[in-house]
This record gives sequence, C-alpha cells and structure tokens, in this order.
Amino acid sequence: MDAKVNYAVITKRVAAYVVDQMIFLVCCSFFFLLISFILPEEFLANFFNYVFPDTNTDTGLISGRYEILEDLGTLLESLVYIALEVLMITRLGWTPGKLLLGIYIKDASTLKNAASMQVVMRSTLKALLFIPLYISEWFLILPILVLIFAAFDKRKQFFHDKIAKTVVMDYKPEECHLNLNYAGITRRVIADIIDYFILKGVSLVFVVFVWAILRTTIPQSLAIYTCSSFLLSIVFGVFMVKKSGGTPGQLSCGIHIKDANTLENVTLVQAIIRYSLIKVVHFPILITRKEFFNKYTSEWWIDPSSCLILMAIILIFVCAIFDRRKQFLHDKIAKTVAVKMKAEVIVINKPTG
Repeated sequence: MDAKVNYAVITKRVAAYVVDQMIFLVCCSFFFLLISFILPEEFLANFFNYVFPDTNTDTGLISGRYEILEDLGTLLESLVYIALEVLMITRLGWTPGKLLLGIYIKDASTLKNAASMQVVMRSTLKALLFIPLYISEWFLILPILVLIFAAFDKRKQFFHDKIAKTVVMDYKPEECHLNLNYAGITRRVIADIIDYFILKGVSLVFVVFVWAILRTTIPQSLAIYTCSSFLLSIVFGVFMVKKSGGTPGQLSCGIHIKDANTLENVTLVQAIIRYSLIKVVHFPILITRKEFFNKYTSEWWIDPSSCLILMAIILIFVCAIFDRRKQFLHDKIAKTVAVKMKAEVIVINKPTG
C-alpha cells in the first residue's frame, strides 16, 4: 500500500506550517485590535492599574508580572492554535496552509480521515516540540533532528505522526481537463485591478449621493465609503459570477469562474464563499491603515502586523503560482477555478481547382 501512496515531502509540510502560523498570527493581531477597538479606554486602564498597582515602587516586581503575563499569553495562544487545528482537520480535513499546498492528514493504517483523538494527540505533541525553545535557543536542535529523521523516513512521518499513527498525503488533482487553460496569475491580477477601479467609482458616486442628501461629515463619509466598497464588492462579485460567469474585469481578460470538479457554472453558495473569502483576506490590510484606526493602534502593533500580512499574502501568491490549477486559497475552499476562455477560430477552406 505504501508504494501506491504519495506522501507529502518535508519542504511542502514546512511551507504549509509557515502559512498556517502566518495566518494564525494575523488573526490573533486582528483579535487584539478588535478588543482594543470595542472595549472602552477606562476598562483597559483599570486592568493595567490592577495588574501593575505599584508601578512607581518596584521595577523588579513589574518585570516579573510582565513575564508571567507574557507566558500566560503564549500558553493561551498555543491552546487556541491546537484547538483550531484540531477543529479544522477533524471537520474539514485540512488547515489553510495544508489546503494551499494540497496535503491532507490521514490515518496511517486505513488512509481514511484521522479520528479526533489522533488529531488531538498529533497537534498537542507538535506544539510540545517547541516548548524547550522557551528555555534555551540551543533546543532548536530538536526540531532540526526531527526534520532530519522524517526526511529519511519511508512515509515521511514526524515523531508526532508516528505516535498518533497518522500520515500526511500529497493530494494530486485528477488527470482530467488536460487541455484546459487555467488563467494565469498576471491575467487575474489585471482583471482585479479593472474591477477595483469600477467598484471604487461606483462607491464614490454612492457616497456623493448620500452626502448630498444627508450632509454627512468627512469622517462619516469616509466610513460610508469604506463599508459600501466592502459590501458592494461581495454583492457585485456574487451577482456577476452567478449571472455571467465573471466580473467585468474578468470577462474583459477572457476569464470565467467555473466549478473545479465539473467545470460548470458555480453555484450561489460557491460564489458567496469565494467572494466573502476574498474580502476576508483584504480586510487585515484595511485595519493596518492608520487613517482609519489611528486612535486604536500604535507603531508597535502596526509595523509587525503589516509585515505579517504582507508575508502571508506573498506566500498565498507563491502557492498559487506553483499550483497546477492556479488556485488561490479562496478558490480551493470554494472549489472553483479561473479558466481562460479562448475565442473560437473559424477556418475557411479555400476552394480547390
């Protein structure tokens, strides 16, 4: 059975793990920003004064409490990551990084979906592998040794795979539609730019219309413009793809959105999932723009978050470039593909004689 199974190589698994970590860190950053955005400033100030009531007396005590809070935050972050990973693998069979790289977690004996206990054991052991790094950086040798042993393993199993009795399989798309032309990344980016300017123009007209009627202030108009652009792009994308097979930008570039399995027109649910996920990816970019959230953000939060978001987007683009069907993350989740539709060529036979 091992000879017929294509096990995921180590480099692909490491890349999937990096993508998952990037996405998780971006989500954590967004969560903390949302908390600071929702909670009143008085609550945060009271919490700080409760934890550090004697800030002017004992700097050593403050440092110790800060380290305790940092350790508790790391522990909570690890538990949340394990819970989310277990939930996604048991319910969906993948995490975002694994889906992008086309790898899935399976039972080592049956090659079917892993049981819940297997996934819990696997994710917990994987997280425990990095705990010694908080003691000393010299313990970095442990993950390196695990990688080396897995590289020479017949089934490419890490130690947590062997204990949980799981394997990571490399999913290959079915050998169908061999003559199909999937839309390239450059063409799709150009189509998105065209749609971007169309939607911004419509949103601007809408905001001017609202301002003329309600006489809103500049901050209110800016908020209306941002929200209308966000919602309009989802509604517009779903409507156009369901009705015409693509947005104006996509159609002008000869791109049609199809079901990945049947190559038929996408369903309404697929269209909603696809364009909602696109805006979910775009939303973290919005929250790092200081002109919108400068009251609730600071340099220490903005700079690392912007880098994380940029790195996550670059990784998603790189994965799509090397993907056989040129699928982005939202395409894989919605099970859609962007197909390049070629114009038919009419051949006129010359009369002989």
